[in-house]
Amino acid sequence: MIALHIFMNAEEMGRQFPPDRKLIEAQKEISVGLLQQGTTSGRSTVSFMFELPGGEIVFAETSLRLFLSCAQAFAALEGWPGEEKRGRTQ
Repeated sequence: MIALHIFMNAEEMGRQFPPDRKLIEAQKEISVGLLQQGTTSGRSTVSFMFELPGGEIVFAETSLRLFLSCAQAFAALEGWPGEEKRGRTQ
């Protein structure tokens, strides 16, 4: 399973790659799914699939624990849906 990197500012995401690398933006829907017992230890995983402009299909998967940790980190800054934002002033 691949690593999940969490960026509290998405503008920093591209800095992990060499500047001469081509960026391809997915322009269609992104599918997200839960796979119960997706790991070899029997824990759940979260899968993502999307189509690139050239027709290639991308599949990525991470553990549910890492995915929820990511959501908690974002919620600590932005709040959960229906709650007021917290963590920074506008």
